[in-house]
Amino acid sequence: MCVDLDMTPPPLSLSQLEAALNPGIGDGLLQAVNLDGFGGGPDVGSELTIFELRDLDRQPRRLTTVQPQFPADFQVRGLRGEVRVRILIDEQGNVSILEVVGSTHPEAVQPVRQALVRWRFEPPMRNGQPVRAQYIQPIGYNFSQ
Repeated sequence: MCVDLDMTPPPLSLSQLEAALNPGIGDGLLQAVNLDGFGGGPDVGSELTIFELRDLDRQPRRLTTVQPQFPADFQVRGLRGEVRVRILIDEQGNVSILEVVGSTHPEAVQPVRQALVRWRFEPPMRNGQPVRAQYIQPIGYNFSQ
């Protein structure tokens, strides 16, 4: 049997890359951990609450906006569309991406994600206290003009 070591392996799919970068801990390790002695602690679930905009004292004001840098061929192709992303604004006003809800053109998703995580907001407030909040942020683009 002869193995060609100079042969380049095929590129990984996105799901294979995700699994390689985020392997998790696996079911075997979970079964080996006994959590029986950890009951009765503080209720951390209340600290993890994520509110909707309607639950806040008022909608957080955006302080910093970074525009997505779409691929150059968007202009050549005259593309227009929208990417809808569910974002999380934390107690300091920082943005995290929870999920991409939809996109007209898949190649627009990555530039939008890269821009959104650089946005900053006033901290979301509920009953006068900073909290975490989520909402769907649409980002439109129009290169058809």
